[in-house]
Amino acid sequence: MWKRLEQELDKHDLSLHSLEGDGWSAPATSQLEFQVLTAASALGNGADKKSITKIVENWTGGDMMANVYGALCRLEKRGLIGVRRTQPHWPPSAEAVIRFDLTRDGDRALCRAKAEGKQLMPAQAVAIKGEIVS
Repeated sequence: MWKRLEQELDKHDLSLHSLEGDGWSAPATSQLEFQVLTAASALGNGADKKSITKIVENWTGGDMMANVYGALCRLEKRGLIGVRRTQPHWPPSAEAVIRFDLTRDGDRALCRAKAEGKQLMPAQAVAIKGEIVS
């Protein structure tokens, strides 16, 4: 019986689940936070406010600058995203660029959102972009 149980458990990723609270060991995210985390993850070391915003706007089809900036602040306060400043090599007087990296908890939150079935584009937006709207 134990062997069958082990085989069944091997089929599932239990690293995100807990017996306490809401059943998850990773933090929950809103739709926008999921999009911002996904964009930052996809951009890797090049994740800055402008590039993250551009990707999220592509998914949503609207002006999202203020929303993305707010989400970045919330994600940083929650410890899901880290902020680092990089100084450009040229020109020497150029301002530092702020980059964003997912933390370990941010990675786990992204995995949870995917496991919950969150989509980068809501079904309504997919229908509009695909011109399936009646």
